[in-house]
Amino acid sequence: MVAAALAAIIALPAAQGMELAGVPTADDSTAWLYNPLQVNEIDLSASQAALDSLRANPRTYVDAQITLHDGTAAYGPYAVGLKLKGQSSFRDLDGKAAFRIKFDYSVPHQEFEGLKNLTLNNMVQDPSMIAEASSSIVMRAVGLPASRVGYAYVSLNGAEYGLYANVETVDKVMAKRWFPSTQHIYEANYTADVIPGDVGAFDISTGSSKDTSDLQALINAASGSASGWTQRMNLVADLKEMTLAFAVEHYVGQFDGYSYGSTQAQPNNYDLHSDDSGLFSIIITGTDQTWTDGPNFGLTGNGVLLRECLVAEGCEPLYTQALQQIAANKQVAALATTARAIDTAIAPWRKRDPRREQSVADGEASADAKIALMAARPAELKSWLGLSSSSSTTTAKSAAASSVRPLFGKPAAGPATPSAGKQFTFVLPVTRSDTGTVLTSGKLDASTSVGTTAIKTASSFAGGRIRLSLTVPKAVKGKLLKIKVQLTAAGQTALGIYTYTVR
Repeated sequence: MVAAALAAIIALPAAQGMELAGVPTADDSTAWLYNPLQVNEIDLSASQAALDSLRANPRTYVDAQITLHDGTAAYGPYAVGLKLKGQSSFRDLDGKAAFRIKFDYSVPHQEFEGLKNLTLNNMVQDPSMIAEASSSIVMRAVGLPASRVGYAYVSLNGAEYGLYANVETVDKVMAKRWFPSTQHIYEANYTADVIPGDVGAFDISTGSSKDTSDLQALINAASGSASGWTQRMNLVADLKEMTLAFAVEHYVGQFDGYSYGSTQAQPNNYDLHSDDSGLFSIIITGTDQTWTDGPNFGLTGNGVLLRECLVAEGCEPLYTQALQQIAANKQVAALATTARAIDTAIAPWRKRDPRREQSVADGEASADAKIALMAARPAELKSWLGLSSSSSTTTAKSAAASSVRPLFGKPAAGPATPSAGKQFTFVLPVTRSDTGTVLTSGKLDASTSVGTTAIKTASSFAGGRIRLSLTVPKAVKGKLLKIKVQLTAAGQTALGIYTYTVR
């Protein structure tokens, strides 16, 4: 335990010259924690009573201690609060648990050179262990408010837990680096969207819990009539920032996010930030499963904000401009080279990790595949935008100009939750973006899988409905069933990715 006289601000080493080509870093003494080419070590310790408490109530903080190592010096131990985190990536203490650390839990006002929290993600859904760091580089390179991501090799009471992504916690400290003021940070729970009745579906991580009128104002603006939608939203939202976030989700393939692979009923992994004037921005989170899908950049969207933007006058061009901004960014263009350097730096630690859930070969293969996708993305995006050809009548421009787009509705499943060894049916309604009527024709590409294993599936598209039918394998109980649906009509492509836990 820390003595009562411990200073509230913990001294850390000054930031060393850690500028990495293509990786923006903050000029502060915490930069070493978030340098993706450096694996730091973190030792956690807790009493048996605290561990027992975490087993019974994993999301409730307990007293613990932390010591950090930067490769040359150790800092600590310091008294902190410790709890487990995660949704589909949640693991208990017997597995590769993910951790949240709170510096002022035991010692009031204690900070770690200004930091109030640490977030250690277990990367169990990312065999490559480079997805979050690489996605962070893209977001920050184009100017999106985003967490920095570094690496830490973590132990608890001397037991090695392995390699973790040290993801900068989205809180008031992080927000101060991006915004002139902060009124609220709302953390969206799974399926929460900017729709009437969903104010309570957001957790308030920063700001007053008694006055959520700013969020209600955003919902009112987003949920009104299509006429004047952009004008209303400009009063309560930074639409340029939001459309840039949606474009980045498409670029990195954030299938478990807000706008790319979610549905209107299942957005995920985002926070909403409002400043003192009530102006909202969106912050992308949970990027551990990026860089697996491409090359979809289509003007199609599944979260309410992007869906409405794409049919509202004056908003759709912002999305195309955002893609152009990504295409012109030199740091994004060099991402594959940067990611390869990151992979080289973490490879020995990934191999050492005793609690990784995939083999070393799987990790290496996954990293190679993601880096290959990163290398291909710049040319794919430029081709889609028509920037790689002098012709003004490219397929991409024709697609962008089309007024008819397939829009996915809310899916229906029978049964509602798939069962191992049983038949499962998935039905997805499709309408036209211009009229809202049933879309009657289009080219369907659909697949289902568990992990990297494809599952034989019968699929069809007729009468405005996509229908998939399959038998769920008996051996996948408790695992995640992934359904990927891509429909192309009138030169436009809609992509939906849906996940179900098999019972």
